[in-house]
Amino acid sequence: MWVLQIFYKEFLSLRPLIGLAAIAFLIALLGLNGNRVVMSYIGTIGPTYPFLTLTFGYVYFLVAFAVTVVIGFWQTQFEFARGTWLFLLHRPQRIDLLVIVKALCGAILALSICAVPAILYGLYLSIPGVLPAPFQWSYTGQFWRLWMLIPILQLGSYASGLRQGRWYVSKLCPLLAVIPVMVLAYILSINWFLLVFIVSVIVTLQLLELRQEALQRDFS
Repeated sequence: MWVLQIFYKEFLSLRPLIGLAAIAFLIALLGLNGNRVVMSYIGTIGPTYPFLTLTFGYVYFLVAFAVTVVIGFWQTQFEFARGTWLFLLHRPQRIDLLVIVKALCGAILALSICAVPAILYGLYLSIPGVLPAPFQWSYTGQFWRLWMLIPILQLGSYASGLRQGRWYVSKLCPLLAVIPVMVLAYILSINWFLLVFIVSVIVTLQLLELRQEALQRDFS
């Protein structure tokens, strides 16, 4: 199936970034866990109670959101630099559909890259004796609410990378516009169902904008 081929292609092209992201998350988690070697280089971060403190969320999502933005730009600008957009255009599918599928594959990969370290860390914390108090997965609720916003940020950076224009004039507009949207979505999401609905609506609007941009963009 061509969708799976696109996903595999995106995974292969993002492998260097995935490796760097894994290192960044490892350093962040070690710092949050009070590792002296890490803190001697980057300053005091932890120790802090996992998932429940503002420090944990700030440090983890500082890395997660930075990785997400880079993924969106990598998927677009890297393709232009290598001239591989023309390769994608030779497929029998429509260009707007290819652009949207490619963007969704990046969103899935961004969600996965940012979730795996947290899940592994949670499994580690679940081992008896690691924490002075019992660890429960219910503590991670606020963490996953922020994690749900990652597709909005990834699609915003993807749209900026795809957009024509100067960086300091209009190219960064899609990325800058989603930042207050993410904040508003987080504030308005008083429960999980509302959060899923709000994110779904925003992502749908972003995909419609991507479709319009793909139809207007000259990929040659």
